[in-house]
Amino acid sequence: MVINALRIEPHLSHFNLEEALDFIKLVNPKKAYLTHISHHLGFHDIVEKSLPDNVKIAYDQLQIFI
Repeated sequence: MVINALRIEPHLSHFNLEEALDFIKLVNPKKAYLTHISHHLGFHDIVEKSLPDNVKIAYDQLQIFI
């Protein structure tokens, strides 16, 4: 699953981190990647430590093989 998580705080038209994680938990994919994030989310390595094991932060030039 690829899903946006713009920032920690609520946003008018994008998921924030909590909303994205709630949706990921509901769908229960094997893997999920957070995309369309802003600098307001925080440093990648710090945020990733707080995420469930099946959730990662996407990055430029990430390749996902299906």
